[in-house]
Amino acid sequence: MYQTDASYGNAHDGYGHFHHRRSKDLVNWEYRGSTMTSAPAWVKDTLNSMRAKMNPVLPPIENLSYDYWAPCVRKVGDKYRMYYSIVVRNPIVGTDSNTSWTEKAFTGLMETDDLATNNWTDKGMVVASVADGLETYTRTSENDWSGYFKYNAIDPSFIETPEGEQYLIYGSWHSGIAAVKLNPDTGKPDKLETLEDYGVTIAKRGNSRWQASEGPEIIYNPDTDYYYLFLAYDELSVAYNTRVARSKNITGPYLGINGANVSAGSDCFPMVTHPYKFNNHTGWVGFSHCAVFQNTDTKAWFYASQARLPENVPGINASNAIMMGHVREIQWTEDGWYLL
Repeated sequence: MYQTDASYGNAHDGYGHFHHRRSKDLVNWEYRGSTMTSAPAWVKDTLNSMRAKMNPVLPPIENLSYDYWAPCVRKVGDKYRMYYSIVVRNPIVGTDSNTSWTEKAFTGLMETDDLATNNWTDKGMVVASVADGLETYTRTSENDWSGYFKYNAIDPSFIETPEGEQYLIYGSWHSGIAAVKLNPDTGKPDKLETLEDYGVTIAKRGNSRWQASEGPEIIYNPDTDYYYLFLAYDELSVAYNTRVARSKNITGPYLGINGANVSAGSDCFPMVTHPYKFNNHTGWVGFSHCAVFQNTDTKAWFYASQARLPENVPGINASNAIMMGHVREIQWTEDGWYLL
């Protein structure tokens, strides 16, 4: 299990990034430390090279602030790949992040031959947040929430199709979720010269350029011959919920259980997780952004995600700020839809 860097009061600072654990039963987890000590040099170099090519030219940022989000680990051939997100928090222009968009996100790639060694080799950038020319960098006010990026390079998910094609599924909030084809040898797109090289939109919410969806996860179920695209909807502290759509094709169109075309902007249904409460318990909120995986021996499927306690739980400081890992077994309906 590999995770976003997050701790109440930033207690994880100074202990590396993309912390991980392992388990033999999905209940008891052994903490194994971090997988990255600091942001690789290519992030700063690439960002400032991009800024130097802007019109007008933007000055380099010398002291960068980073967030480390949403790693995705897959076995590919005889190696393990980790696709990870690093977000540059510095404002694009000026010094006040309340009046300017923060800088872009990057998805990078690391590889290892053996997860147990925790020795990863960084392979550099896979994609970066990309604009489409419809927006400038600056915001006019704190209430100007028009989306800047066509695709936001966070929340990667990797899949290899039965035919051997490889895709990165990524994106959030800005204009939708993308699928980009990868070179199987490098694990990266062959080129990033035009907007089309960054992939195609496979899910969005309406036609707004500011959309409350993120955390795409994609799997292929050979029993149903469908690709399933899981999405996290709405804000993450309380209302976070999981939706799923499916398609016979990796790039869509993805349809909900009601037949609505999620790739064209329809809301995605069914809703498979949502805040809930049983008697004699505080309940769970902020319950989404999942990983879905199968036990290849038993063929059982599982859903893992974050979840939080509600606000103001007695005896727990900042109860809603603490993200905890949840694992649940998946059941499938007879017509090939997903249930927890």
